[in-house]
Amino acid sequence: MAGKAVLLNISTLFLTLMPLAQAAENTPTNSNISAIERLKISAVNYQQKNQPRKSCEIFSQLVLLQSKILGEEHPDVADTLSNWAMLYQKHEQNKAARQLLTRAYNIKVKNFGTKNVTTLDTLSQLADLFIKQEEYAEAQRILSQVLSARKEISGDKHPSVAKTILRIAYLDTLVSKPQEAEKHYKQALSIYSFSAFNHEETGAVLHELGILAFNQGEYDKAESLLKRAVNIRENFVRSAPEKLASSLNGLASVYTAQGKTSLAEPGFLRAQTLVQNKPAENKLQADISSRYSTMLRLSGRNKDAEQLEKQRQIQVSHIFHEQL
Repeated sequence: MAGKAVLLNISTLFLTLMPLAQAAENTPTNSNISAIERLKISAVNYQQKNQPRKSCEIFSQLVLLQSKILGEEHPDVADTLSNWAMLYQKHEQNKAARQLLTRAYNIKVKNFGTKNVTTLDTLSQLADLFIKQEEYAEAQRILSQVLSARKEISGDKHPSVAKTILRIAYLDTLVSKPQEAEKHYKQALSIYSFSAFNHEETGAVLHELGILAFNQGEYDKAESLLKRAVNIRENFVRSAPEKLASSLNGLASVYTAQGKTSLAEPGFLRAQTLVQNKPAENKLQADISSRYSTMLRLSGRNKDAEQLEKQRQIQVSHIFHEQL
């Protein structure tokens, strides 16, 4: 079952697996390089099989072996630490993830300096962790640093600059600064509109602007923005059905607030269909069901709402037992 009890303590893993690394030759021979590549493949395979504990053990072996063969401060070690941190972060073991990311960042700074794309990618991951841990002031400081460096490296109109601005906009929403969030979302939108290669990202920004307008009670504005987001995300429905479902859910919620229930219901139904049988989208499924249920009750269809809520309870129960 996913969660804090799944993964092993980092220190325990290193102590347990240290003899494996010590047995390797301290030179990058073909056999040792092959062993590293096999471990990389194994880590990916176990993640795809949803076996996080085993993936964690493999990552530990990989870090130790790379450190022995390539050196403790080799960039490949930093990359593995970053990937391992993402595994911990996925399972909300943020303290362990932060420890690994900090180590990865220090390695990258030593190899590439502070104003380097890969170094800034790791620093952005750290900012995300600070946000998760509700350390917003530190996250803001880091993101400001990242934004300044990305502009210096790539220019003001680069997509990486837009992505950092989006992180800042999201942080603005968390600290209840809707005007600042809207300003930053519009900055990101102007960058993506400038580039012909970021159509999908344009849809993401329009979605966030629409949700922001909805939360502020600006329903007509929200409707227009979310319609545009839906139209764009329709083009990526095969690769990212959950993103289209999210925008449909938002648009249907706007229709509900406007009293347009005949327009809202088809949106909720399609959003449900797009994410059904997808455990990774459990939170989105719950949100769609909750908002759809609210619409049904507002329409006087209490029995339909009760049936929907019972179905959702059964789905949650099945998912819980599958994870045991």
